[in-house]
Amino acid sequence: MLKPSSGEIYLDNKKLINFEIYNWNNSISYVEQNVFLFNDTILHNLTLSDEDNSELDKDNLQRIIKNTNLSNFINSTKNGLNTIISENSTNLSGGEKQKIAISRALFKKTNFLLLDESLSNIDENSIMMIAQYLKTLKQKGIIVITHNKKILDICDKIFDLEKSRFVQ
Repeated sequence: MLKPSSGEIYLDNKKLINFEIYNWNNSISYVEQNVFLFNDTILHNLTLSDEDNSELDKDNLQRIIKNTNLSNFINSTKNGLNTIISENSTNLSGGEKQKIAISRALFKKTNFLLLDESLSNIDENSIMMIAQYLKTLKQKGIIVITHNKKILDICDKIFDLEKSRFVQ
């Protein structure tokens, strides 16, 4: 993150002064439209953890998988969470890749979630499920960049880039 050339940044109603001591990597989860997944298991792609599976917050992981509508896909595979994602993710649809990336971002437990066209390949039913789940995450700051106006129903404020102003 760069220091602003003008204006100020506030975090929890406190002016952020010393940018060097704030760890942005552990505070922001970013999910873009073109998702990168590892040639590894679905579980590892979701958790990014090499820890023993017994150390993982399995309840939270299952809740996220359910609320991103990823459970149907995982349950349809022979090995479930241990299914290997092939190189270049050729054994997944674009929507499945995006659901995994969104689930990974949510599992990371950051303060901020930035979704940049990350719902573009996901079916309408799943989008609505994800949107409803995101509405429940009141402790997390969420920024959604999208052309899909249906997802904007979850937003407290909407900034229209073409109009350069808040429209809600």
